Amino acid sequence: MALITGVAEAAREAAPVRPVAHEGQGNAVAGRAVRLLVAALWVALGKLLGAWFLELPVLALFGTTSVTFVTAAVLFGWEGIIAATALQLAYLDVLQGLGGVYPWASSAGYAAAAILAWVTFRYVPRLGRGFPDLRSLGWFAVSTGLGALLSTSIVALTGHEGHVLEAVALWSRSTVVSVWVLAPSLLALGDRRLRRFLAPIPGEQVTTPARRVG
Repeated sequence: MALITGVAEAAREAAPVRPVAHEGQGNAVAGRAVRLLVAALWVALGKLLGAWFLELPVLALFGTTSVTFVTAAVLFGWEGIIAATALQLAYLDVLQGLGGVYPWASSAGYAAAAILAWVTFRYVPRLGRGFPDLRSLGWFAVSTGLGALLSTSIVALTGHEGHVLEAVALWSRSTVVSVWVLAPSLLALGDRRLRRFLAPIPGEQVTTPARRVG
């Protein structure tokens, strides 16, 4: 009996070890795919709203390129940046084609501003996309303000035929206003309603909805 047991143990130790599928990796890939889809729907909805309310002075800003890029990036991370860039290029292709430098450089400029916003929320500790405190709002204002200057500078350099500095001064102001006014409410909405689809941020300060009393 002892001999049989010893042979069985030796055979078990000598048997080749089959690699075990990592379920966690599969779940992560599936989660990224779903996040990319939700981000694409988010960006597409923003552009549709902008076109729908084109004649209204405030509501039309919901579909501005900067707002869609920033909100998609902060909410969905790299998947949001990819979705916003891809849809922007598709939009420009339909509108004017992708020939020349401007469509690619301007899309890269908006993507750079979005990356700056995402990196800020991802790596600055104790921030919250639902803006639980003024610190989160302050970091948002700084990162998106710098991003507005960056993106409008690239757009002006590649697609404006007049005075570049005047164009940057004009467009950066309108960009900052639209992002500062509209993006926080959209981010708070996404933080509350789309939490399961958002890009994870370790140590994020999650906003707890106030309970109704009475």
